[in-house]
Amino acid sequence: MNQRKIIFLGVVLPLLSAGHVFPIVHPAKLVAQVIAPATPKNILDNISADKYGDYIQSGMKKAQAGDFDGALKDFDRAIEIEPENSIAYYNRGTIKAKGFDDYASALLDLDKAIQLNPSYLDALNNRGNSKYELGDYQGAISDYSKAIRLNPADVIVYFNRGIARNHLKDYQGAIVDFNQAIILNPSYLDALNNRGNSKYELGDYQGAISDYNKAIRLNPADVDVYHKIGSARANLGDYQGAIIDLSKAIKLDSMNATSFYNRGSVKSKGLNDINGAIKDFDMAIEINSKYDRFYNNRANAKKKLGDYTGAIADYNRAIKINSKYSLAYYNRAIIKEEFGQDESACNDYKLAAKYVDASLAKWINSQAKSLCLGVN
Repeated sequence: MNQRKIIFLGVVLPLLSAGHVFPIVHPAKLVAQVIAPATPKNILDNISADKYGDYIQSGMKKAQAGDFDGALKDFDRAIEIEPENSIAYYNRGTIKAKGFDDYASALLDLDKAIQLNPSYLDALNNRGNSKYELGDYQGAISDYSKAIRLNPADVIVYFNRGIARNHLKDYQGAIVDFNQAIILNPSYLDALNNRGNSKYELGDYQGAISDYNKAIRLNPADVDVYHKIGSARANLGDYQGAIIDLSKAIKLDSMNATSFYNRGSVKSKGLNDINGAIKDFDMAIEINSKYDRFYNNRANAKKKLGDYTGAIADYNRAIKINSKYSLAYYNRAIIKEEFGQDESACNDYKLAAKYVDASLAKWINSQAKSLCLGVN
């Protein structure tokens, strides 16, 4: 009987923090913590004092108050009065994107705004954001690049282009953009955070930790950043350091299931503290019982302690949550094979191979080949 090693999922690196910034013409902010660039005076000077201008100002106030339906109606009326003025199209497009997530319709308005004013910086940025949300990352980068050529000092556009490049896994290009954003604004928390993420993806864990630490100094209460520092430290083999950072995350938010899960994973994989790991996985599951990974890793820990019945029960729960969870099928198959349940184990190996890409499926099938030949 071949001894196979269970596969342990590592810590969870949280997603990129802070999405794209959608500035609006009015200098006031639409949403808290959104950095809105100052509006060029020549744009505001073009607003006439007639009903068109009244509707624009009314729409601005409603947008600031969160009344996006009312703002949209005002911008509609402004366009009826002056159908060749870029400002109303820009604002209506921005409201459609920010207020209603209607990015396809927003593109039409932003296209019109740029057609009427090809140098409309904010319209280029927001059209880039809408393209990004629709999955057109190259198109988004093209718009951001045009905006940067118009104003090389616009920190927001560098940040947004960095996010788009990161999504395309152009991590080096993303770092270049985040570098520029940070040069322009050394306290740009989201740029520091995301530059750290790009470095992490490139395997520069020490560089990532440096950026995350700078972000922590700016916002000591950011739980996600402590997660990421812990993950980077674990990848460097600094398991005790990882535990310290993940414990800080738990202290900040004792109801964050991911913090317990990550700390449990480090305890199990890095420190072989299996009992401590199970306690953390228990807490993670108590907080969020709907996450398949939590059960998979607790099952692996139970197997290490010889609790095969408990391990199988947890793999079963993981598969019940996610019927295409290849890793749980694979790990369950190992225990079944060890206990001579060859037919059932072979079936699990086949299911594990079914729900992964071709190269990994080939590897799983090679692992199970001799067992399944014996069954057939």
